[in-house]
Amino acid sequence: MDHPGVSFHEELRLLSQAGLPTSAVLRTATYNAALALHKEQTIGTIDVGKRADLVVLGANPLDAISNTERIELIVKAGQVFRQSDLLTGKPDVHQDYRQRK
Repeated sequence: MDHPGVSFHEELRLLSQAGLPTSAVLRTATYNAALALHKEQTIGTIDVGKRADLVVLGANPLDAISNTERIELIVKAGQVFRQSDLLTGKPDVHQDYRQRK
């Protein structure tokens, strides 16, 4: 693993290995984290009026928790980025990614 967030993905893997169902691991990393921060009204789930910060994965994380590492796109404040663009330090904002495929 040679990308940012290695420890985050390792923590997800360890929770899964400890026996937590994959859906619970994902809920712990998203909604439960928002609850712990008292920010569940603005983050933690996808809903109208909440911040549009999320990742689009290349495979279903319910099939394997390691699929959380297969990041295709990052949506931050409503702007769409490719992971490779952010890692190179030259973010290329893609307002409509579908047109660029």
